[in-house]
Amino acid sequence: MSNIQNGGLICKMNGDIILGEVTKASGMCILKPANELSENKIMPWFINSDEVENRIYYSDALKENYLCKMELSNRVEQTILTEPVYLLKRYGEQLYYINEKNRYLYSYHLQDRSISQLVSEEVSTFTINEDELWYSSSKGVMHATLGGQLKDRVSKHEAIRLVGTKEVLFFIDKEEDYKVSYIDLKTGEIQTIEGSKATSLNIYGDCVFYNHIKDKSHIYRYSIANEFNIKFIPERADYIHLIEDTMYYLNQDKKLWMKVSVQGGKPIALI
Repeated sequence: MSNIQNGGLICKMNGDIILGEVTKASGMCILKPANELSENKIMPWFINSDEVENRIYYSDALKENYLCKMELSNRVEQTILTEPVYLLKRYGEQLYYINEKNRYLYSYHLQDRSISQLVSEEVSTFTINEDELWYSSSKGVMHATLGGQLKDRVSKHEAIRLVGTKEVLFFIDKEEDYKVSYIDLKTGEIQTIEGSKATSLNIYGDCVFYNHIKDKSHIYRYSIANEFNIKFIPERADYIHLIEDTMYYLNQDKKLWMKVSVQGGKPIALI
């Protein structure tokens, strides 16, 4: 599951759903199991949870996209880094991010607060998969160590989204009219979902979900195992998030967050 690639606007922590409410720019909402709703006047993107410390890390759009954290026990926000961060991703004791000023890829160490520059070229997107770094630039899709040491180039095409499993790496190909493609990480073979075009995608098991731009941005499900590609939700959708066995997405016509089982069924409004 790669929610950060889709804005990181929803996460679940200690049973609560934390939502960055972009539809109304009303800030952060916390939805508890008893449907109790509370709001905070922040606008978090790329929310990363820390259940042990009961805190979240995020980029606050109301603070010039600075890197921030919030202790959920008192709901007090603290700015960690006065730099605009994009695609913030926590992995171990590091926060990985793209600095919006130069588009370079960095890591921030949570313990000693040190900052390391990992990639010194403009990066469009990145993901961490199986303890290794995958990122995309104008040179293509690159495979590197977590420290940024380049291993190889797996595609010559630039990607705008990257999601992966142990076996495959899916990406939206910017240079092929935003087709959804995937790389077999064992053989290096690249396959394309014929006719696809997307801006949002996420992965669950051996299936990838994406909003099919050529079909009103309806959500499609593609199975890697049998190569079946079917319409999953006939709604104009964006920001596809997956948490456990539930899909969350934004219905662009109703401007509502919806949820539905990954097995299918009737979507219902989140709030």
